[in-house]
Amino acid sequence: MLAGPQSVSLRNLLIQDGYGQAVDGGGIHIYGRASVVLENVQVDHNYTFSIGGGIYINGSGSTAPATVELHRNVTISNNRAEFTGGGIYGRHANIRIRADLTDIVGNLAGFGGGIGVEQATITVGAVGQPVPYQNATGAKIRNNRAVQGGGVWLINHATLDARELSLEGNIATAGNSSGGGIYADSNAFVRMARDYPDANVVSCPADQNCSRIVGNRAGNGCPGTNGHGGGAYFDGANGFFYQTMFLENCAYGSPALNTWGAMLVLEGVVVAKNRLASRGSDQTGRRVVSHASRSGNPISFSDIRFSTFADNVEVQSDGSVSPAMAVQLINDSSWSHELVASAFAEPVSVSGSFDAYGPCNRIQLQSGNFVNPAANDYRPTLAGFLVDACSEASISHFIQYTDPRKVARCQDHSRPDQGGKCDVGAYELPTDIPADRIFAHGFEN
Repeated sequence: MLAGPQSVSLRNLLIQDGYGQAVDGGGIHIYGRASVVLENVQVDHNYTFSIGGGIYINGSGSTAPATVELHRNVTISNNRAEFTGGGIYGRHANIRIRADLTDIVGNLAGFGGGIGVEQATITVGAVGQPVPYQNATGAKIRNNRAVQGGGVWLINHATLDARELSLEGNIATAGNSSGGGIYADSNAFVRMARDYPDANVVSCPADQNCSRIVGNRAGNGCPGTNGHGGGAYFDGANGFFYQTMFLENCAYGSPALNTWGAMLVLEGVVVAKNRLASRGSDQTGRRVVSHASRSGNPISFSDIRFSTFADNVEVQSDGSVSPAMAVQLINDSSWSHELVASAFAEPVSVSGSFDAYGPCNRIQLQSGNFVNPAANDYRPTLAGFLVDACSEASISHFIQYTDPRKVARCQDHSRPDQGGKCDVGAYELPTDIPADRIFAHGFEN
């Protein structure tokens, strides 16, 4: 147990088999204005009947937070909290995670299997000394379980601001559970991306996308009979996803993302191979990505640009599958929506005056427009309808980030334009991609 104000570094340690029946924090307990750095540390198989199975961190208040930094080679594994934060629990805290050789895996809790926070900030990226660009592995929150928020659970103005974070195989396990990868509520804020302005940037190689929400599940099966938001579930929270893959997530409804009455921005996002259940009455959840508003919510905004939706399926009662409706955006007088320069291999559902066929969108595309969907490669082929298909005048003021492989947008190809020099969908092909059909189909790798 550590109470502040103090600064402590823990290195080359195994913290194991802690047992906190009557106290918070099975492995490490941090309180007050303390600051703790972990490097080459494993926090494993610790337990608390309360909160913070592996690490408990609670500052003195919102203006006097405690801090924990997970530097290189830190593993938080197989810890359990009966209530919140199987791996880590934080309140009035800064939890800073290195996007390199950091693994939060196999933890269990009622809320927030990997990490559970309230009035706290989680940042993932350049923490600790910089490493060569090509050596970074990203941070992983994987195979954690909770009733709600299998990977990460955020409430009460909590923040997750992550660069090169992978949420994999997390499960919201029971009842009408939600948020397999992320659960965010009560004015929480989530941003995931690859690019970020930092002198000590820590990045995965350009061709290895480490901003991923993959194989997460909400509910009692895949897709089961309950559970929404396999990848992420937001209720009164704001979500910003750039250069990120939502891949192979599963839920009864809205397997990639389900959000209610909040701001949602998707840019350079791939939403593919997610699975939902077939049923007739739950129309909001019967989409891969759903954004809707409850009565009395404030004015909300959604913005989808340079994104690709493909190979998402709806599982029928007999086990057969059919293409799933990609996205539902409900438009009324209290909503503002933008849908620009995005590629859809499946239908789009909208309501009100919103135009699904807005600037440069491509709807119900065939697989030949993508390099190799079987291998999750959704870059556009030169022979398809996505390359040089949109003018900068239509979308330039929306561009904030490079594509998921860190290729700058709107590179003009030698092939004839199909509407401009910007590619439609998540990926932009650089100008040095040959016009040869062999290379256009991805055999250069």
